[in-house]
Amino acid sequence: MWLFFFFPRWRLLRPWPPQKPIRTSSRRRKIYLYKKIVCKRWAFLSERLKKKKIAQALKELSTNLETVAKIFYSDKAQQTYELALSLATSDLTMSVNKMNEAIRLEPDNISIELALIRSQLAQNDCDGASNRINKYKEMLPYIEDLRLHQMQALLCAGKLEDYVNARGLSDYKKSSDSFRWQILEIEYFFRTNLTNKAREAAQNSIKLDEKFPESYYWLWKAENDLKVKSDKSAQKYLSLCKTMSNRHVRQFFWEPLLCRRTTEVETYLKKNNNSEL
Repeated sequence: MWLFFFFPRWRLLRPWPPQKPIRTSSRRRKIYLYKKIVCKRWAFLSERLKKKKIAQALKELSTNLETVAKIFYSDKAQQTYELALSLATSDLTMSVNKMNEAIRLEPDNISIELALIRSQLAQNDCDGASNRINKYKEMLPYIEDLRLHQMQALLCAGKLEDYVNARGLSDYKKSSDSFRWQILEIEYFFRTNLTNKAREAAQNSIKLDEKFPESYYWLWKAENDLKVKSDKSAQKYLSLCKTMSNRHVRQFFWEPLLCRRTTEVETYLKKNNNSEL
């Protein structure tokens, strides 16, 4: 019964069906206030539940809280966010400007915050991304995207020991989308000079999803280090990036560096007098 004392608006913690943006100002204000109240109470409640070791309850509550935190309560904020996403691969500067505009309209909307984190990682602002992640990770400890970006930020900053420690605390192998975590492992293997493992992991990730460009990028890096002919994987990376559909851009939006290393690969192929470039 004590759960109802902490969450009088229990319906907010049930799975929330997809909704159209809410237009009435009073309704928008009410949802915004509910977000604030639920987030504050979550921090306290999570500590209580941790002490009782009710891990499953924590995950279920966090899933529902994530749903609340991602709700858009104005048309303008959602439209600005969608525009920013569409610009992410073609014009990162404009995309960031639009994301900042969206977050001013809806502070603490986790969908916008996650997009801003990815933008910082894409710009190699590793510390900036970490600071933004730290702002939310205690309040929303079970949001998988947040944990994924935390690991990406550690690799970005070259904090490999911290990455290993954080990986040990993550149950990523049981994730519903473990593919994303496997890509991190490829980068970790490459950075720690486990190049054969990196190559094998990249080949395995290609078998899981042959449309994901970054698997070919890391395969090219590993093969190049191993002095193995790597033109084919380099060409495939460029080909996928040049022909990527909007659907695949949306599907792989969790990767901050999606197709952002084409210049590096093109330079390599030019130096090797590749006739297909």
